[in-house]
Amino acid sequence: MKDNMVEILTAAVLLFGLVREFRDQRLTALLWVLPLIPIAVGALQDDLIDQHRSGASIGLGAAITGVGLVLGVAYGALLPLTRDAAGYAVFKGGLYAVAVWAGLLVSRTAFFKVGQNQDIRTGFGFLAISFGAMLLARTLVVTVRSRKRVPAGSAA
Repeated sequence: MKDNMVEILTAAVLLFGLVREFRDQRLTALLWVLPLIPIAVGALQDDLIDQHRSGASIGLGAAITGVGLVLGVAYGALLPLTRDAAGYAVFKGGLYAVAVWAGLLVSRTAFFKVGQNQDIRTGFGFLAISFGAMLLARTLVVTVRSRKRVPAGSAA
């Protein structure tokens, strides 16, 4: 029951994050903090690493986290970036968000199947970590992009 509750809570946080992608988001400190929640929850999972095949398990986990980072960088580079009247950088994921999040789920499923074929247990934790990594990478790229002058109300 405890494991199911952690997965449900993590899924709720991820759903909250996805819903936020369809609204204008200001580039604030909250965007740096929210991705840390799934990363922390994922890292604290008891079944994060298969104890019988730890090296392969860590390799699969690192690979899916790497995919999350790459998708996050691409996502951050593609997002339309504007400034609001107060001068804050603002972005909205929209359909980009659906494509990136679906890509991460598809790649996670592929890594899960590879793990199953090699008799390596892959838990929920690396999925949560990869989502957090994707959001952190996106925020980093958007922050770097926002440093250049973006006029109010125009997309960069």
